[in-house]
Amino acid sequence: MFEQLQTHRLSPKNQVTLPKGNRGLPGIDETGQLCALPHRMRLHDGTPIPVVLLLTEDELRRREDRIRDRDDVDAMTKERRIAKLNGHARVLSVDGQRRVVLPPHFVDLLKLEKEVFMFASNNSVMVWNPQDWLRYDDDQDDGEMDDVMI
Repeated sequence: MFEQLQTHRLSPKNQVTLPKGNRGLPGIDETGQLCALPHRMRLHDGTPIPVVLLLTEDELRRREDRIRDRDDVDAMTKERRIAKLNGHARVLSVDGQRRVVLPPHFVDLLKLEKEVFMFASNNSVMVWNPQDWLRYDDDQDDGEMDDVMI
């Protein structure tokens, strides 16, 4: 039904080439930097699956602003959340060929070996262990996508 999963090669030095185009990471070709954050997606049964989000500095700033703008959260909680967000973020350099080196702790978190699965959303790129992606994709109800699939 779907084409084979297209993965990206992870070099022995943990270097990977980002997806082409600016979708998800607008402006990184000019800045040469992006931010990486650990994240979790959950299966229907609540089982967490680790992923790494790659964001621009501007997108990280927008996420901070959304925390600050919440009226239902007190100031101390907002500052703790912003500190936690930034405390887990890592700034990574992107070279002229759109290659980035993933820090060892992210490679360990995702249990990456030779391949990674990545895709762009409107405001980030998600990095997955290919087997975790297949598990997550298999767990999702295809009927949930009927209204967005063309």
